[in-house]
Amino acid sequence: RSTRMVPFRWAITSAGKIAADFAHAVRQLEGHEVVAVAARSEAAAREFCARHARGAAAYGGYEAMFRCDRHGADACYVATRPDSHRALCERLIARRVPTLCEKPLATSVDDVAALYAAAAASRTFLMEGVWTRCFPATAKARELLRGGARGLLVLSTADEAVDGLAELRVDRAENLQRIRAFSSGHFAQWRCRTHGFFGAQHDADLQWRCADGVRGSARNLCRSDRKSW
Repeated sequence: RSTRMVPFRWAITSAGKIAADFAHAVRQLEGHEVVAVAARSEAAAREFCARHARGAAAYGGYEAMFRCDRHGADACYVATRPDSHRALCERLIARRVPTLCEKPLATSVDDVAALYAAAAASRTFLMEGVWTRCFPATAKARELLRGGARGLLVLSTADEAVDGLAELRVDRAENLQRIRAFSSGHFAQWRCRTHGFFGAQHDADLQWRCADGVRGSARNLCRSDRKSW
């Protein structure tokens, strides 16, 4: 009798860089494989499969993949532009497909709440893909802080230097908002995950460099409370 483990099968929406990174990570995991890829064009999906997910089915258009069940995917990873996340996740949830969505889950608090409500109503798994939440260091920090090993935390700080050209392909200073959103989301999620309480002040210092030679920095400040978080 065979004891070979049946692989967990992933579908991917998008043929972009983050989707490629995800496909690469899946290849490193025993018992996981990418079986379907959807992009805005079938040609892009086929090219992605040839480079990052050999043997996966390619679909031109996301709805084409959603409607097809021949690929047998167990879950779907959404890696499209943030302004499309809610619509795509809603379609997957309606079909009761477990969904992992790249950050940010949506572009507004109301959209996020609507998605979680829909997932709860249909008893379908939905998770925002914030990988820093899964770091062993994050789990250890959460354990120490919740256990009171270091006393009451009243302030946390984070620093990150971002090469806008290399990391985000930012070519103009006017696009720096993307850098701030990129970094701040990680900081906020990490604090929510590790601190597990409200009332502390959280500071994030960001530094950036752009292709046009402009350098700058900014500080994001917030104080967590039950209404805002």
